[in-house]
Amino acid sequence: MFGVLIWAVLLAAAILLSLPFTRRELFLTVAGEFIATSIMAILVGPVFKKAVESFTALRAHVEATAGEYSSFPDVGTYFTKLAAARSHICILDTFSFLIEPAHAAEFRAAVTRALRKNVHVRILLVAPDSEAAAARRKTLSEGEAGVPTEVFDENLASNLSTLSQMLADRTRDAAGRLEVKLYKVDPAVTYHRIDETALISFYPVGARAERSPQLEATVASPFGSMVDRRFEEIWHDLESMPLLDYYTCTVHVRTNGQAQSFRQIGFVRIDQDRFLATRDFDLVSAVFNSREASVTWTDDGSELDYRVEHIDEGPARAQVHRAAVEKYGERREARQYFLLIPRDGR
Repeated sequence: MFGVLIWAVLLAAAILLSLPFTRRELFLTVAGEFIATSIMAILVGPVFKKAVESFTALRAHVEATAGEYSSFPDVGTYFTKLAAARSHICILDTFSFLIEPAHAAEFRAAVTRALRKNVHVRILLVAPDSEAAAARRKTLSEGEAGVPTEVFDENLASNLSTLSQMLADRTRDAAGRLEVKLYKVDPAVTYHRIDETALISFYPVGARAERSPQLEATVASPFGSMVDRRFEEIWHDLESMPLLDYYTCTVHVRTNGQAQSFRQIGFVRIDQDRFLATRDFDLVSAVFNSREASVTWTDDGSELDYRVEHIDEGPARAQVHRAAVEKYGERREARQYFLLIPRDGR
């Protein structure tokens, strides 16, 4: 290949010398592009060929093994495996059908049994307000077997509600072993790992991942280790946030010089405005009595002073209520909503 390139350069030089001066500039431009393209082909060709071969091998592996499962294994059987885990449970999904209301109680029981054996449980779901969620909403809504946007939001909200309650109820010794984060990147795959074996699926268009073929792989295998590394990358991504940082905040209310702290208080954002969305009677009473609150937002660790304005009726309350329902799911209990107005004007 390099010999051919050398002869091409020599030939180009000979042609250049034989041309009239007025045509040499055009020839130099064309010849330069040709030689540059040839060099790129020589340098990049082997890499591209290797990439094609790797992709072809991966596709062949997928096609050869996709028949192992026509869909996700039986839920009851899988929960039994979850409860029997010895060291690791990892879940990477948009939202998980394992945590939807129909299976939430069984999921919670299985995970609780695993935690009692010191199993480390890590769960990654998509952040509802991220571009990754918007992209997945679109692909899931396409096709006859698609998932409508409202169903997507309801399923994700129910997942987050169940998991936030599990995090709130975990015992002190299990606090570091049950972790839930929300990601904002495109993971490309779903990942359900129990100890050293994992089920892996590619995101299909217009269908939920658990209803597409699952590949069973050990974490030590080339494909399994590649997906496991992807899980770790997303887990440690700077934009991935703990669920409770997205779901709740901590509020400090000052009354007559005394401060009270309230944790795991709901909140929503609408454009640049922040609202408390709470059913905590003690917090509501303290806010009404003091009208002075400083809120610590755990996503950035900052603490700012706010003046509080109760949103009790009208279009504003309806808008905030819709935002709260979208974030937390349908709740029959009435929430009180408070607009937080920065005292420093920010």
